[in-house]
Amino acid sequence: MSESIQSVILALRILENLTNSGEEKGVTQLARELGTTKARVFRHLSTLRERGYVIQNERTLKNRVGLRVYLLGRQVGEGIDVLHAVRPGMERLRDRTGQTAVLAGVLDGRATILDFRFGTDPIQIGLRPGTTFELHASALGRVLMAFGPPQTLTRVLEGPLEKVTDRTNTDPATLQAQVMQVKKQGWSTAPEEAIVGLNALAAPVFFHDGGIAGALAIVGPVRAVPGTDVRQLEELLHCSRSASRALGWRDG
Repeated sequence: MSESIQSVILALRILENLTNSGEEKGVTQLARELGTTKARVFRHLSTLRERGYVIQNERTLKNRVGLRVYLLGRQVGEGIDVLHAVRPGMERLRDRTGQTAVLAGVLDGRATILDFRFGTDPIQIGLRPGTTFELHASALGRVLMAFGPPQTLTRVLEGPLEKVTDRTNTDPATLQAQVMQVKKQGWSTAPEEAIVGLNALAAPVFFHDGGIAGALAIVGPVRAVPGTDVRQLEELLHCSRSASRALGWRDG
């Protein structure tokens, strides 16, 4: 068997091991269970983390499956391409607000842009796939924590919470209250907490069973996305619900 094929098989075995166990595992444990060397496991884990298929706990250095595995499983199981389903909503949001529309998920413990549509305003923010934000310091992150798996919020609250800008909240109790408010109202905004001069208005997109598929948002300068524009908020919620319905979700 060629080395390239053996590498593919080992990568798949690592993913299967982490998925089936539902646990976080270190390099030594994985090498022992898979009957291979720590060096090979380490090398494959590094690649899987880069692609978002594996996430490493920064505190314990142990690994677990990432959002890309989850999304891939949902898409294969339901025969639905999440990005394809959400794009019409992103394009309408872009056209109606003039701002850059983005879809984000949690990868490696950060809010990560998965897809985007540049806005039509003269000044646009360059947020391409792979751009990341701290979960605690962004509207996207607060939506993903509010409607995602409880352990996502728990890990963030364990801190430390980095002060990204002068307006970033770094108090765990305040953050928890903010996330609970987002869950109650169904949307989030966080002006200048991630980047000075920048704001986002974000809302969740759901799968048919209520699981979160991602966070949909408009992003732009604070003057253009103040977070208090009722028209922008209504358009965002309309588009996030439309995207959710395209994934099989129903109101209520």
